Parts: sequence; C-alpha cells; structure tokens
Amino acid sequence: MYPEANISPRLVGDMIRDNDIKFIHNNYFKIILAIYILLAVINPMLLVWGFIFPAVLSFHGAAAIGVIPHYKWAGYRVAESNDDSVNSPLASLLSLGEGWHNYHHYKSSDHRHGHRWWELDPSAWIIERIFIK
Repeated sequence: MYPEANISPRLVGDMIRDNDIKFIHNNYFKIILAIYILLAVINPMLLVWGFIFPAVLSFHGAAAIGVIPHYKWAGYRVAESNDDSVNSPLASLLSLGEGWHNYHHYKSSDHRHGHRWWELDPSAWIIERIFIK
C-alpha cells in the first residue's frame, strides 16, 4: 500500500540491536491478538473499555490533528510558518495537547506544542519528566 522506505542503518542502529524491539517487531500482531483474547477472557467489557474505546479515541485524536489544525478558520497562529497551520483548542482537546499545531510547523524539532500558560500540553509534560533530565 505504501512505497518501501530505505532508512540508513546508521540512523536506527541502536534499535536494530535491541532484542526487545526486535521481538515486538517480529510478533506485533500476535501480541495484540493475545491482549484481545486475555481481556475478553477476563471480562468482555475490559476488551471494550480497556482496548477498543481507547483505540477509537486515539484514532479520532490523530484524525483531528491531521485535519483541524490545517485550516485557517479552526484556530489562531502564534508563529509565522509557510502554511495555513493554526493552534486549535478543539484539536488539542481531542488529542491531549497535540492541536497546538502552528508552533509545531514553525519549529518541528521542539517537543513542546503549547507555549502559552493556558495551552495544556500533556505530551510535553511526559517527555520532560521521563526523557529530559
């Protein structure tokens, strides 16, 4: 469905050598199926509320990022980028902060999307508390 991408092994060398990542890569669909079955056996509602419902919310959040912040009328601009991207409160609500999209287009290397005090950015909080010390 998608064209094959050639990525230099130098860019992902640490991931290629990691046995956990290789295991997950080779068994991804088996792992997902095992989670489905385990949740359904314990309680079918666990499957619905513990996996399917969050997956649907994730899909809609990702779709919101792909559409809403790329229309001028859907939000406001905080930086001058070479496109029509905007910061969208609605998309941010649906995607837990990823809707502050104009700044992402302006400076994509910055992990923070929200820069004003009221632009809640949970993904940046997680990155800062776990990965940036």
